Amino acid sequence: MANLPALARAGHVAHLQRCLNGLPHSQTEVDASKMALAFYCIGSLDLLGLFHEKTKEHDRASWREWIWQQQTHGRYGSGFRPSPFMTATLNTPDETYTDYDTPHLIMTYTALLSLAIFRDDFSRLDRKGLLAFIRTCQRDDGRQAPFIFSFSFLQRARASVWVGAGV
Repeated sequence: MANLPALARAGHVAHLQRCLNGLPHSQTEVDASKMALAFYCIGSLDLLGLFHEKTKEHDRASWREWIWQQQTHGRYGSGFRPSPFMTATLNTPDETYTDYDTPHLIMTYTALLSLAIFRDDFSRLDRKGLLAFIRTCQRDDGRQAPFIFSFSFLQRARASVWVGAGV
């Protein structure tokens, strides 16, 4: 087995902190995966044993609140979206998501793992809604889809592809 170079720990920690505090304009494509990126940064700092040492309490509270703001509720159940990139405003707890802003299974998983690293009490988690969402994602053959495609959403998407193709 080849010898690997030592981890540039200080540089790695600085990079993780920069990503948690905001990405540069050139990284806007990551917005659709922001929850996964947040988990990567939070989880990496935790694995390095530096999450509490290298972050401030008010930053951790802000990040935790941002994660909770991504929890969405609607007709397919509750889960976490990747980020608010498809919405004009933040959802309130009473609002329901649209076909363009449904929760995402993988982002829900990374949100829950991140909240566990924060030692959150999960009192705000809509457990019944989460189970409904997971059931809705399951296909007839047992596989899981990462998010919900409503029939009307698929019809609109197919129609726009055909129109865009000049058909």
